[in-house]
Amino acid sequence: MGTDIHFHVQKRHPVTGKWVHMRDVPDEAMSKFDLEFEAEHMKSCWWSGRSWYSGRNYDLFAILANVRNGRGFAGGDTGDGFKTMTSGQRGLPRDFEVDEYLQNQDNPEHRHSHNWVSLKEVLDFPWKDLETKHRGYVGEWEFKAWLEKGGTGGPNSWSGGVGGPGVRHVDVATMMGIVKGTIPREEGEEISYYCQLEWGETYWESCRLFCETTLPALEKLADSAPEDVRLVFWFDS
Repeated sequence: MGTDIHFHVQKRHPVTGKWVHMRDVPDEAMSKFDLEFEAEHMKSCWWSGRSWYSGRNYDLFAILANVRNGRGFAGGDTGDGFKTMTSGQRGLPRDFEVDEYLQNQDNPEHRHSHNWVSLKEVLDFPWKDLETKHRGYVGEWEFKAWLEKGGTGGPNSWSGGVGGPGVRHVDVATMMGIVKGTIPREEGEEISYYCQLEWGETYWESCRLFCETTLPALEKLADSAPEDVRLVFWFDS
């Protein structure tokens, strides 16, 4: 089962001091995929409106709220994990007003891991200084593609675990021999080989879309006062 984030942005009113929901999401805060999805579905029942962030990046979830931190579905090993931005899940702010608009966004029975951070905390976080190690399983075609780009960095796609009839888990050296033909394959048309790769990334690289698209749009919204913008979010699984 996947996990999704419900991400809301508020800005402090300069006169009343109250936190106001920022629902007018500018184009620059949207990914290319989100803009294309909007153009295709905004008039259908699938369209639920824009969000400042709606991606399913478990690395970001781990940094923001210790959700899916180094573990995939059913506890699969996906890496060393991340240092979480806050010491714990803070819950919703005491003055966070859950109005009808927010009540209709998701099923309250599935909500969990409520948290909030100020934009200043997010901007001050050492995204480019902290590093982690990822681990993931790749099949033969992804392994070949990984070799073609130098055998460094992360693969184009990977999974936290692979199982089933015909699946064979091997180490990297064995996979190298299989794809190069120096190690004979096991007989059988349904045999598929997988190996686990490990690679390092900075937190910025792990959350590139958020850091390069969402954050600049939020900085523009803050207008030199990031302490007056806060991000409130929770998850459902």
